[in-house]
Amino acid sequence: MKWNWQRTFMLTIFAFVFATPSLFAQKYEFGGYAGGYWPFRTNVGDLKSQGFYGARGGVFVGTGMELEGNVGYYNQFEVEGTDPRSRGWLFEFAPTYNFMSSEWGTSPAFTPYATFGLGFFHTKLDSAYSFSNGIRTINVNPGDRFFEFSYGGGIKSIRVWGPIGMRFDGRGRTIPNYYHSSPTWFEASAGVNVMW
Repeated sequence: MKWNWQRTFMLTIFAFVFATPSLFAQKYEFGGYAGGYWPFRTNVGDLKSQGFYGARGGVFVGTGMELEGNVGYYNQFEVEGTDPRSRGWLFEFAPTYNFMSSEWGTSPAFTPYATFGLGFFHTKLDSAYSFSNGIRTINVNPGDRFFEFSYGGGIKSIRVWGPIGMRFDGRGRTIPNYYHSSPTWFEASAGVNVMW
């Protein structure tokens, strides 16, 4: 099996998310989410607006500072006017700052946060296909990978039912190397958040 940067990236995420609790003896959290995304126009074509879902886990490494790993599944990851049944897998590492009530005077029931993530998209499709955007022909292959970064924030409702709370997230996401284009979109999600 060939070793590549994606495996190194995933091992780093797992090391931070799962090994760090024993090092810092702080709280950690895990949760599932679902949402939708709305891409802006690109010179390749418009990506389809669709739903996505996934899971994220994090560990607190200081007052308010958290390191998170995120894995998401995008139901349609393709340009409008094509129908290759292309899916997208997101793998991301995101430092997140939580505005804790003890530091910022916010309500202890709701914690706002800001985040910045780095990762990659992995395309999943049955076979290669091509399409034209009116300027050039774009060849799409199974397993194409694209660097991505995200930026945004949201609100967590902490421990509403025992350790279970809710998380509402809004962020921009950019892929700077998508077939010589840079699609950007807004995405919003909501989910359950378990903290212990």
